[in-house]
Amino acid sequence: MGVLTTYQQQLQDMVNKGIDAAEKQQKRLSAKPFDMAEKLEESARTHSVKSLRKSYYGYSENVFDQLRELNGMVGEFTAQLISRVEKQAAEGADAVEEGAVDVAATAEDVKAAVEPTKSARKSSPKKAKAAPVAATKAEKAEDSKEVKAEEAEPAKASDAKTEETASA
Repeated sequence: MGVLTTYQQQLQDMVNKGIDAAEKQQKRLSAKPFDMAEKLEESARTHSVKSLRKSYYGYSENVFDQLRELNGMVGEFTAQLISRVEKQAAEGADAVEEGAVDVAATAEDVKAAVEPTKSARKSSPKKAKAAPVAATKAEKAEDSKEVKAEEAEPAKASDAKTEETASA
């Protein structure tokens, strides 16, 4: 934003110079009728009020023509200023766009590099999780078989005792 501040200062300096020039010209022009009036006092018959008015209006027109010229110069300066700012903004936008394209390309490269690793990781944890679950299920099944076997053995022993008692 330093560039815009510089442009603003340049514009203000230009307008101040124009105001100073207009003031100087106005003083010079307003002095003319008084100079003429002084001359008129000296030789009242040589100058008429009409000629005095005509001179004054001529000088006034000159001042306002110069102010219009100054306005045109300010307009040209402002147009140049705006074109510079727009050019810099466009260059900045282009740089941002190029940066965004580079970031997107880098992101795609990283994504492509990470995806095979992700799929390998996904299959490994599933297998790793599945193995403990299967082992736990197998252990539970073996435990339940043992419990059933233990429950079945005392019944067989009692049956054997019953048979011994019956034969005796």
